[in-house]
Amino acid sequence: STHNQSGVLSESIETLTTSVAKHNEDLVDLTAALKTSLKAQKTSSAEQKESLSCLKRESKENKSLLEEMWASYEKDSLLLRKEQESLLAQKEKILQDRILLEQAEALFEQRKLAAKENIDYANEMMRAMKETEAKVSSEMERLAQLSEFVVHKNSEAEEKLAEAQRLSKQLTEWQGVIGSEHDAVLRLKREVEDDRMKLSRDRVTLLKNKPSNSQHPLGRSTKVNLMNDFSLTNAEGLRRRLTSVKAEMKRLSDA
Repeated sequence: STHNQSGVLSESIETLTTSVAKHNEDLVDLTAALKTSLKAQKTSSAEQKESLSCLKRESKENKSLLEEMWASYEKDSLLLRKEQESLLAQKEKILQDRILLEQAEALFEQRKLAAKENIDYANEMMRAMKETEAKVSSEMERLAQLSEFVVHKNSEAEEKLAEAQRLSKQLTEWQGVIGSEHDAVLRLKREVEDDRMKLSRDRVTLLKNKPSNSQHPLGRSTKVNLMNDFSLTNAEGLRRRLTSVKAEMKRLSDA
């Protein structure tokens, strides 16, 4: 029994030894594999570290580039805003210019219409001026003829005025003569009346006395008649001359 136990134990130990040896081999293999894996991991870690450094460097470079791009973007944005503001101002100016252009076009049309009206008015004025010039020319010619006529008439008027002055002077003289003759006629009339009264008294006396050898008063009557005839003849002649002078003066004034 002890022998059997010893054999079993020996087999167990041998099995255990084999198992431990196998485990040792496995452990050696595992250790080798682990070392290989660690080496590979170390290499990979170094590579990853290098890659991370590269990434970090690239990230830093990208960050700097991004900052530069952002600064450029902000600068471009500022320029873009300024350009937009400038474009808006230009757009507003264009709108104002368009309004001014439309107003200018409307004003141009108004001025064009006014210019046409002014041209029509000027043409009408030119036509009226030509008609007026023709009328003035005709009137000047008529005035020239009238001036010649007036000069001629003035000459005639001067002659007639001289004649009228002469006739007026003569009329004044005749009026003086007529006045003197009128006074003489009045005196003669008074003398005639006196003679008639005396003649009447003489006739009454003759009719009462009837002398045979007395002088007949017919002599005085004849004298009175002669004086009357003389005075009437002179007065009639003066009246005819005065009437002739007045007619001549009227003719001169009418001419």
